[in-house]
Amino acid sequence: MEIIPPPSPVPFGVTLAIEAAGIALCISPDGWEVSDAAAALAIIAAYDPLPAAIAAKSAEITAAKWVAIDAGIVVSGIPVRTDAASLSMLQGLAFMANATGGAFNFKASNGKPYAVNSAQAIGIAVAAGKHVQACFNREAELLAALNSAATWQDALAIDAGAGFPSNE
Repeated sequence: MEIIPPPSPVPFGVTLAIEAAGIALCISPDGWEVSDAAAALAIIAAYDPLPAAIAAKSAEITAAKWVAIDAGIVVSGIPVRTDAASLSMLQGLAFMANATGGAFNFKASNGKPYAVNSAQAIGIAVAAGKHVQACFNREAELLAALNSAATWQDALAIDAGAGFPSNE
């Protein structure tokens, strides 16, 4: 093992790139101990951390979108689930409300049943759909900002959870 000085700042993902090349790497107080110093230094010199930073931050943004979607909403005091299965049931509720014009029992995310008329049922489904679309819109805004990042530091500085709609 040979000791090389770590780059400063350490580019995002460079240690993974070194290890992926089959070079053993151990970070020590004296520097980086590597099995092939010349190859490790060549990887460091050629390494572009921006794509790895964008991929990692993109995954964070997508995860934050799903957390925001699944958080649910409150419509006229009624807490409503907005996960994928609940959205499917809300679409069915809206269809039935439109087709029959009747009254419905709606079980909210707090476990309580609510009697809703057709207009309320459609309103709940539309509000849930708008919430989901707002989450996708915010994801698109964050991804656009991410894809215009000039450096890996700029990419990682983006707050993946910022600006998503709240559940109220």
